[in-house]
Amino acid sequence: MSSENRQVLQKRTACCEKGFCIFVPVSDDASHDRDIKVGQPEVDSQAQMPAHILVVDDEKNLLHIWKDMLRHFGYEVTTALSGEEAIEVFRGVGPDLVILDMNMPGMGGLSCLEHLIQMDPSVRVIISSGHDEDAEVEKAFKLGARGFLGKPFTVDSLLSEIRKTLD
Repeated sequence: MSSENRQVLQKRTACCEKGFCIFVPVSDDASHDRDIKVGQPEVDSQAQMPAHILVVDDEKNLLHIWKDMLRHFGYEVTTALSGEEAIEVFRGVGPDLVILDMNMPGMGGLSCLEHLIQMDPSVRVIISSGHDEDAEVEKAFKLGARGFLGKPFTVDSLLSEIRKTLD
């Protein structure tokens, strides 16, 4: 850790007297930074009742961040590490929304999306990707995806996309 990063961490950690803060590098633009204090829920003021969100990503560390962040904003969250697991979880919990990573080993995002739509044609899915794959994203929308989050993204853009997709 560089001395500059250490100083920023020391300064920003001082704001977290009760509990701790999670700082996720989601944007190079500092004006979009938003601190989330875990343990002190900041319920999304536009969420009427807690929506159940299934987050699918093959990166375990990211899933923990997604889960903590979305719960912090009042959402109920279930996670899956693969497309195959997502299908099983979807059958069991019937979430209101699925956030689906496009690039996963095994069953990729497009294949998983196809299965989810076969199971429930009205499923609401936000696809997420850190790669520039216009053809893949276009195909996902043709299949029935309702939203897109390009990685990295801000907390505000995440919440906005969730609200837009749930409405």
